Amino acid sequence: MVETVTLGLLMFSRVRYFSGKSWPTGDRIPTGFLFLIVLMFVLLAADPPTVLMLIGVVYVASGLVMTVLGRQQWKNRRSRRQAKNSDSSATDDGDT
Repeated sequence: MVETVTLGLLMFSRVRYFSGKSWPTGDRIPTGFLFLIVLMFVLLAADPPTVLMLIGVVYVASGLVMTVLGRQQWKNRRSRRQAKNSDSSATDDGDT
């Protein structure tokens, strides 16, 4: 019950998840990507319930990690931008 409510709330949150739109396209597909697809099918054939649960947990965790890292990067860029603006305004005041 708790898992269902938590996953339902995550669906409507601002957590960003991998959408699948940025999969490798074009004439060449990376070898590592192809290896992961084959490995996923082999593991899925071995024990479907466990593998599907593991894929779901990894997908949810990756969204949470991507959101946390994205917010940290946004805050770092914002603080650098503010520091740059305050430095430039301080040098403008000193020149007059």
